[in-house]
Amino acid sequence: MTLAVLSQSAQSEPLRIAISKGSGSDSYLRYGEWLKSTGIDIEIVDMISYSPDEAAKLLETCKGLVL
Repeated sequence: MTLAVLSQSAQSEPLRIAISKGSGSDSYLRYGEWLKSTGIDIEIVDMISYSPDEAAKLLETCKGLVL
C-alpha cells in the first residue's frame, strides 16, 4: 500500500480518515496504527459499526477512505 501524506499547514482539527473495517482483530487494528504512525494528527473512523446510510453521511466528513 501507498500512503500519500497531506499537508496540515493551517489545520487545527485532526485529519479524518475512514476505514471500512478497522476493528475486530489485531490485523484490522493495524490499519489505524499505520495511519497514525505518519505523525499527522489523524482521527480514525471505523465504518463497520454504521448502517450504509449512516456511513455514507459520515464519509462526507472524511478526507479519505481505506478499503
